[in-house]
Amino acid sequence: MPVTRATRYRVASYAGASTVANTTTETDFSLQHTIRANALRIGKSYRVTGYAVYSSIAASAGTEQFTVKLNSTAIAATGGFTVQVGKTNAMASFDLTFTVTALGASGAVESQGRLFNETTNGGGQWFSMENTATVAIDTTVAQTLKLAFKWSVADVGNTITLRQLIVEELG
Repeated sequence: MPVTRATRYRVASYAGASTVANTTTETDFSLQHTIRANALRIGKSYRVTGYAVYSSIAASAGTEQFTVKLNSTAIAATGGFTVQVGKTNAMASFDLTFTVTALGASGAVESQGRLFNETTNGGGQWFSMENTATVAIDTTVAQTLKLAFKWSVADVGNTITLRQLIVEELG
């Protein structure tokens, strides 16, 4: 017979409009989630999901990058990718799971994720946020989960607006 244990499951959901536009500087969205100091435990996982809409100029929109951070430390990033040009309010979404693997000032997390963006005719493309090793973080201080976006071409027509951020604390 399988052994089961009670698990804690919490959800924090943020809605609103947080936009990154017309800049080539990596910019944090204002929708963020804070994990209190010493709340991270070995084996505890967090699932992070978000939904956004983006618009891009008709000419080359350049190469973009999406990053997930705890405080200022990137725990996952897409690397450079190209969005389809000439889009208006196209859908983008992402999901990421990170698990605590070590505690303390030299703590660590393992994270994997992916980003989807809509292209033509309802189709889309996936971009991975893979890691081949754990990422060092300090679990003794509060950690603010932040999402950031970087356009490589500054133009008023290049915008991305995060509409929803959902953070699930698992186990």
